[in-house]
Amino acid sequence: MKSSPSKIIYIILCSIILVFFIIFIPFSLHEQKEIDKRLKIVGLVSTGTITSVHRSYGKSSGVYFGYKFQDEKGTVYKDSKKVRFHDLEIFLRKNFPVIYNPQNLRENEILMTKEEFENYGLNLPDSLKWTQGLRKY
Repeated sequence: MKSSPSKIIYIILCSIILVFFIIFIPFSLHEQKEIDKRLKIVGLVSTGTITSVHRSYGKSSGVYFGYKFQDEKGTVYKDSKKVRFHDLEIFLRKNFPVIYNPQNLRENEILMTKEEFENYGLNLPDSLKWTQGLRKY
């Protein structure tokens, strides 16, 4: 039985996409682990402010917090973080610690949960204990 050319092309494309995901996902996880490792070594802590809540659709769909922080030189940097909280409005204009790499501000993490603080060997400040009872999805 012969396969049609379109069926062969479909199988080849599906195989290429599968191989891409098999390679990309572990690489992405490895890269995040490397960033976390650098932040644990050279990371400085600053105060970040949640500036927006927005939805993203497509391959990175989800709800994101926009935030900004200043490095030790006064440079303002803006970033976003995907979140899994209900009652998102209570976060707007709230301040949270941000750990960042002073040599590369793109390597930063806003710290909101006890687990995130512990990941970097930090204690959850008393002022943020209220985040422990928040519902996540």
